Amino acid sequence: MNRRIPYDHWIILSLTVLLGMGFVVVYNASSQKFLFKQLIAAMLGMLLLYAMMKIRYRVFNRNLVVVLLAVFSAALLLVPLVMSDPVKGARRWIEINEYIRFQPSELAKIVLIILTAHFLASYHQTGKPSGSNKGQEVFYFASASVLTILVLLGKDMSTAALMAMIVLIMFFLGGLRLPLVIGTIGAGSIAFTALIFSEGDRSNRSRSFLNPDADPQGAGYHILQSLYSIGSGGLSGEGFGSGAQKLDFLPEAHTDFIFSAIGHETGLVGCLIVLTFFIIFVFRAVRASYHSDTIFGSFLGLGLASVIGLQAFLNMSVALSLCPTTGLPLPFISYGGSSILMMLFATGIILNISGSPREKQRKRQVKQTQKGPEVSSKSPDIVIHAPGAVKPAYRQATLWEESA
Repeated sequence: MNRRIPYDHWIILSLTVLLGMGFVVVYNASSQKFLFKQLIAAMLGMLLLYAMMKIRYRVFNRNLVVVLLAVFSAALLLVPLVMSDPVKGARRWIEINEYIRFQPSELAKIVLIILTAHFLASYHQTGKPSGSNKGQEVFYFASASVLTILVLLGKDMSTAALMAMIVLIMFFLGGLRLPLVIGTIGAGSIAFTALIFSEGDRSNRSRSFLNPDADPQGAGYHILQSLYSIGSGGLSGEGFGSGAQKLDFLPEAHTDFIFSAIGHETGLVGCLIVLTFFIIFVFRAVRASYHSDTIFGSFLGLGLASVIGLQAFLNMSVALSLCPTTGLPLPFISYGGSSILMMLFATGIILNISGSPREKQRKRQVKQTQKGPEVSSKSPDIVIHAPGAVKPAYRQATLWEESA
């Protein structure tokens, strides 16, 4: 009897290393209180991860589940807008009590990926939009727009931009023609540039990114201190608990700039270790998605892998002054209960996808190599593919070709 764990071992290993690194650096960059709260969030997140590993990911492809998730996420995004006091000018958190608060935009990112995967899978299984699924098309675009707008209203432009980028990636993989991709990028860039310069704080952060030395004690302070912290770490770092961040020389060292704290304490070696395990995690997640037994699983896994990889890339780029300050946490490492919960939730789904092609399904896949995809009679939303047969679904030139 084969007792081998059916889930991707490299994803589990990468997750373990990144979480462990996060616990150590959060404690060194803040205090025991923050570490305790991070551990509690991680334990709850691991329970959520385990549940997602046991619940078939295909449940998220059901119309009722998709509608409920969209409505629930939109309702949560409305709560801080109408009930919470602004924190630093933003309304992003639901205050449960003095010690517990939840950021609904973290959930909105995952829900939007599920919505997009459901829409793309439905499109590729039914063909061009017609009268039978026009309603689904309208529901998707309405839901995606509402979620993104509500996040923007909460003054969380970084998350809204990330959501837009992930959707664009998924649509490109789903077959959106290159001219439409370029046009969407251009229109989105103009819109977000206008939003950036419409508010003084965002405008100052953009200018400080281009020239942080112009205001070293103001808008450029975070970037300069981040670069100083990473540079002072050298090759091997100053050692865990070296303490510069605890003296507030580097603001937000346990959240937005935790990669700088890693560079300070562990040097280039530690930064490369973190980067390597993120690359392994994303690569294995993409691989698991490619070999998924359904089109929906492929799109869902690719979307979740993209949000984790892109968010990690943006956070590390901010610390290295390669892009303007975004406020996005480093997945699995930065302090933040909402981020940890939702990232572990996403990882649980990815692991479920990685373990989905069971032995009997693999035998059926081999038989179907020359026959093409087979629609299961028991579950019409499940399409079993031969290995590699799902690849053409990502670049079907017919997606919105007539309507483009």
